[in-house]
Amino acid sequence: MRRLYEPQAYDRDVGSYWQTTATPPRWPALKQSRAAKILIIGGGYTGLNCALELAEQGIDPHSIVVLEACQPGWGASGRNGGFCCTGGTKLPVDKLIARFGEDETRRFFKQQTASIESVRENLSRYHISADTHSNGETQLAHRESEMAGLHAEKQQMKDLFSLDCRITEKPGLSSQGLASPEFHGALTTPLGFALNPMKYLSGLAQAATGIGIAAYGGTPALSIRRAGNNWQTDTPGGHITADNLVIATNGYSSEDVPDWLSGRLLPVLSNILLTRPLTELELNSQGWTSHQMCSDTRKLLHYFRLMPPAEGEAGPRMLFGMRSGTSATPASMAMMHRRIRADFDRFFPAWRGVETPSSGPVWSA
Repeated sequence: MRRLYEPQAYDRDVGSYWQTTATPPRWPALKQSRAAKILIIGGGYTGLNCALELAEQGIDPHSIVVLEACQPGWGASGRNGGFCCTGGTKLPVDKLIARFGEDETRRFFKQQTASIESVRENLSRYHISADTHSNGETQLAHRESEMAGLHAEKQQMKDLFSLDCRITEKPGLSSQGLASPEFHGALTTPLGFALNPMKYLSGLAQAATGIGIAAYGGTPALSIRRAGNNWQTDTPGGHITADNLVIATNGYSSEDVPDWLSGRLLPVLSNILLTRPLTELELNSQGWTSHQMCSDTRKLLHYFRLMPPAEGEAGPRMLFGMRSGTSATPASMAMMHRRIRADFDRFFPAWRGVETPSSGPVWSA
């Protein structure tokens, strides 16, 4: 497989904390050739949701095949920040309207809110317990001048989408458990929630195999080509001939499987660190006690949230993520780790001495 970035970017085991919280099913490798009505390459959120939705729509589950190069949960779906929210673009609402028109902007927003409800429905439908928390998302102004934009966004959300957002001025942050010298106010949007991404992924994987969907792990797609009116995919254990093909590999896609995928995706590396459990004294010393999922107003933003205490742990952990560079060499990764730790210490000065035993990269596209 031809990749855009260094081999370290595609490491299968990065010591993610999420791996300690849930164990997705291990799928057997494909051992012989077979046929399928629908072949889905990629066993993350996209691939599993696609398979489950097709089965819900009446496609025979036994005719659906999901291929995973490793095992479910190894990539971005199993080691992301766990933010189920809107935010699929860096363009502000007024620029979206200027470029695409008001109707398309409304449609785009409805699609984002529908995706949140889709996750909520999945949690209920498949009885997945994923440590959900946070009432919507909070965007924090990293400069005083950013508050004007948050006020404008609040009004746009009301005018365009009939959505009541809440502004918190700087003096009110501490009373909401959001005390940090970094921020000058906030906008809270009442959409979305946070969750444990590995528990969600595990639940989807169990639901898929539970209804008879054929899922194979340790089975990379080595080639994809047309075979008459069908698609044929070669794997180390045999080939699959399918009527329909879905590629759901996102940031971990190859540039040459198939060749026409080359140049269509630009994966971006994100870094996440996680503290040890924090004590009540440490939480109160910083003044950050809210479990609200948050991000700042930077273009290359930071995202962070206190997580509910895990079973057997006395206090919550703080998850803290940020965009990284476009290189995964050991030197680049070490530099990014130093940077994210420095930013964490600046945001939360009372936690400068708090250990962050879990950290690692994740690609998304």
